[in-house]
Amino acid sequence: MEVGESLLDVVHREAWEEARAKLRDTTAFGLSSDPISERHTYPNGDIVQNISLLAHGYLVNADYAPDFSEVSEIRFARFDEICRKEFVQTEYPTFFHWKAYRDTGVFQFV
Repeated sequence: MEVGESLLDVVHREAWEEARAKLRDTTAFGLSSDPISERHTYPNGDIVQNISLLAHGYLVNADYAPDFSEVSEIRFARFDEICRKEFVQTEYPTFFHWKAYRDTGVFQFV
């Protein structure tokens, strides 16, 4: 998050920076502060625990593309087609949080 940004601003900026994706109808559906999945150790040994906004949006543009720095591939899949082994392990649970939100309408705190 940059100074002066809202959380939804960050969602749009990150989608653009990492995938050249423009989003519409963005909805925050949860917050994750899980001490395991949100923990990261930097190469210098510094350890942080993030708080992540979980959000869903609809893709507007057809000319999206991976940045090849943080994203190597973009493809669409049905929920039951998402392969855990092929996905970033710390972010994989997000799909289940989205499903829980979609099924119940309850904001997810993880």
